[in-house]
Amino acid sequence: CGCFLGFLCGAANLAGLGLPHFFIALGLLGLFWNQLFLASTAMLAKTYEPQDGPKVQAASDAIASGLSGLSTLMSVNIIDSVGWSGANVLAMALAVATML
Repeated sequence: CGCFLGFLCGAANLAGLGLPHFFIALGLLGLFWNQLFLASTAMLAKTYEPQDGPKVQAASDAIASGLSGLSTLMSVNIIDSVGWSGANVLAMALAVATML
């Protein structure tokens, strides 16, 4: 369900360049990110002993934050290379691949 929101976000971005399309895509992106973050946290919680919880959660949050920052910096290169439409098609393809 969460990955489908990512697909819809890309589709909303491809549907037009107006402000309403941007706001819809931004809302879907927020829901998408929250769904993935909650699901990954819930799955991670099943993999460790209770006494290791704080350390594992802290490491997971640090990795997620670091990758988010790296993705933000990489987005400039991706949009410069493939353009706005190409970046959205790539995002939609990654969302579909994650659903499989």
